[in-house]
Amino acid sequence: MRLRRVWSFFWFKCGKILAPLMRRQMASIATWPAFGITAETAEKLKKISPATIDRRLREDRQTMRLKGKSLTKPQASLKSRIPVRAFYSREERQTPGFWQTDTVHHPGRPPAASTC
Repeated sequence: MRLRRVWSFFWFKCGKILAPLMRRQMASIATWPAFGITAETAEKLKKISPATIDRRLREDRQTMRLKGKSLTKPQASLKSRIPVRAFYSREERQTPGFWQTDTVHHPGRPPAASTC
């Protein structure tokens, strides 16, 4: 499945992050023989919705899911007050004042798959 190859290339991102990445990068990805993407497949992958991506990759995500206790504590009070976006354009990232943070506990093992 071509979607799995693209998904692994982008480090197992969730659908709402992967869809914009594929739309922006499909022209260059389709030229790489390792992906084996035809023009027809490239057009379909550019139009696929984030929800469809997540549905098609559900089984793969479940097999790669880490099992165990998470050490990250949810902060409901902060979560409701801070707007969170999953994708930023290059221009937004280069503007002064842009700040991004990671609130995930890293116990030493890299995760097998990212989640949203």
